[in-house]
Amino acid sequence: MEATTLSAALIIGSVALLLVSLFITFLGYKHFSTALVFQGAILGGFLGWEVGQAMSGYAKASSPFLNLGVACAIALIFALFTLLMKRLVQFLFGVALGIQLGSVLNIVYLHTIDSSKPNQFGYCAMAGFGFLFGAMACIRNRAMHVILTAWVGAYWIVQSIGNMAGGFPSLFYPFPQDAPTTVPTAYFIYIGGWLFAGVLGTVVQFQLTAVEFNHHTPIEDIDLEKDSLQERELTTPYTKH
Repeated sequence: MEATTLSAALIIGSVALLLVSLFITFLGYKHFSTALVFQGAILGGFLGWEVGQAMSGYAKASSPFLNLGVACAIALIFALFTLLMKRLVQFLFGVALGIQLGSVLNIVYLHTIDSSKPNQFGYCAMAGFGFLFGAMACIRNRAMHVILTAWVGAYWIVQSIGNMAGGFPSLFYPFPQDAPTTVPTAYFIYIGGWLFAGVLGTVVQFQLTAVEFNHHTPIEDIDLEKDSLQERELTTPYTKH
């Protein structure tokens, strides 16, 4: 019964993650503010699931739906927080891509450098890439944000499918010391799917945004409209009627 409940909770969470990820991957730049809120919810959901597991362990009664409920609650809190602190979450959006890349590198290669501490270099890579991509995410640049949303969303697509189909570890996966050094072929297939979805999302978003120079400002869409209006007023010659 517990296994069935866990499977149902994973499917519900994974389907929700898949739908949100598709939006971020293919429409993330055009609706950047919404994508930021969704990304905040995703990060909150992952954190909430871990908190739910800790609560279940403390209560000595495992409940997957408790994990899911806590995940949804913290996801909502993070989403609301994003509305108030968009610049910070914009940075965290880039951090997410850095963590994703670091996680992949850790599983594919970095864990083999020091067998006594297989995750040491992986976590360093996550931190380094996270800070780098986080800083880059704060730059107001169309190409930067298209690539960011496409590739972060593409990873979440693969993660959601991996949650349901199996064979793809979760984010922050600690490579166990007794694990075989050979990475399963299925993992490389997932990574191939990430690369394909990332490229496809990038191409689609560039095509969708090719007509207009910019669709948003990273902080507030309304601010862009105000700035554009002020620029037109300043550059338009005054004509007395």
